[in-house]
Amino acid sequence: MGVDFYTKDASACCSYGFWDTVRKQMILASKAYLIANRDTLDDNCLFNNVIHIFENLDEREIVTTFANNVEAFGYHPDICSYIDALNYCDLGGLYSLCYKSNCDGYYTAGDALDMITLFDTVKDFIELKSVKEFVYEHEESFYKVCEASVKNRCMITIA
Repeated sequence: MGVDFYTKDASACCSYGFWDTVRKQMILASKAYLIANRDTLDDNCLFNNVIHIFENLDEREIVTTFANNVEAFGYHPDICSYIDALNYCDLGGLYSLCYKSNCDGYYTAGDALDMITLFDTVKDFIELKSVKEFVYEHEESFYKVCEASVKNRCMITIA
């Protein structure tokens, strides 16, 4: 059993365990990207909010903890939402990627566009070769599913 992603013209699939690994790697790659680009992003107060989301993540439950942190921190009255802060750093797709169920539901074309931006931003920071291959290189890569969703303006079904 596994998780399937499909939209008009494209599909991808993997095991539940591997999908969890993909999401964990994206969180860790995003954190590495932020640390590596601290000097460029630091002049904006949004950066501090984004770094705050990544602090104290429980490594065993990193995907759930990340999504819960974004939800729990919600809206900062002096600045904006943490989702806006993620968008400022080109990491908004991370929330979409982690917040959805891994067995049913949909990603919108907007979610797919956000995830493409995320994938383009953190590609050099992904540590596991198998994750890079699944996301970018396979004939049925998750990246291609996202591209098809954006191109055709249709949802990605998660089954």
